Amino acid sequence: MIGFVILFALFIWVILTIFSMILFHKICRKIFPSYRWSGVVGVFIGFMLLMGGWFVYWGVEYLQVRSYVNEMCKQSGIKIYITPEEWKQMVGGEDAWRELGRSNLNPPDHMKDNRIVFNGEIYEIFWQENDRLSIYHHQRQDGIRYVSANQKVLYDEMSGKALMQYNYTTVGSGSLEDFMGWLKTWINNIPSCKNDRAWSLGKNSYFLMRIPENKL
Repeated sequence: MIGFVILFALFIWVILTIFSMILFHKICRKIFPSYRWSGVVGVFIGFMLLMGGWFVYWGVEYLQVRSYVNEMCKQSGIKIYITPEEWKQMVGGEDAWRELGRSNLNPPDHMKDNRIVFNGEIYEIFWQENDRLSIYHHQRQDGIRYVSANQKVLYDEMSGKALMQYNYTTVGSGSLEDFMGWLKTWINNIPSCKNDRAWSLGKNSYFLMRIPENKL
């Protein structure tokens, strides 16, 4: 059904564009009858008004989004604040660390509204690794449309300290609610800088007690 609606809309758009080109061809020929190029100019004006102008706009938008993503990706990556060995000592040593284990659950009801302020930004709880460690997430769109800057923090609930932070950028052309954005599939071809594997390896090191540096 959606595909039919899109095809029908494109058909109407093409028909209107052709009509516009014919109309402006006649207008320009009438205004400048002695100039051979007047008809070509009229066709060009008619095309740009209904279709060509959009192509130019989308092309410029694509270049802007790509440039912004490249700039944002320079800030992406993983930052360690407290190493696994340091955190192991913080919890009371080997035995205390082993007792913590790993629950790996959605936050319980009494924690679902938990928020922290880290580096001036508000993070919401996303996941609970065990009784002490939780993952908090922050997302913002403060630069350009279709680009989101994301941060995840592995946070020690007892000490109130962040152990590590993961910064990454995602690109998306929008949802079905944003119909025009949803149609811009070329936006999705812009490479983002999301590296979930590196985040997973780094996060797991607080349970496996090792960080494979060549993987981060």
